[in-house]
Amino acid sequence: MNNPAASREVSTPKAKPAGCTPALRPKGRGIEPIEINTIYAELATIQREGNTAKMVSLFNYKKTQKTRNDVTYMSIIEPGEYDCKEEKIRVSNFTMHSKNMGGGEVVSSESSTNGWVPLNPHSIDHILWKFACGKR
Repeated sequence: MNNPAASREVSTPKAKPAGCTPALRPKGRGIEPIEINTIYAELATIQREGNTAKMVSLFNYKKTQKTRNDVTYMSIIEPGEYDCKEEKIRVSNFTMHSKNMGGGEVVSSESSTNGWVPLNPHSIDHILWKFACGKR
């Protein structure tokens, strides 16, 4: 995350298309729905094999965010796995950081055994899928 040249910034629009919601993390992860200020697709982390790709994303916030358990954070690092053929995502873990750009202390981390989830074509995860799978 320290090399800005190795990442692609994806900003969230102020006005969202109909049917599009702010970037949401799937329910059950203990995070309230939030609007993300800037997302970085870490292009240097892309690994493709067959119909799948892996890529690390960084979600960065201008204002402090808070979980349901009152944990505060300023950024999230999330390695994602993408099914390039079926347009699905699988996230097995993520870490929340006390400072921007993945800096500071890891204040929370979660692992999941959730399977593949279909992508909403109006979601941030779909934009990240395009980067990871080379569809941009």
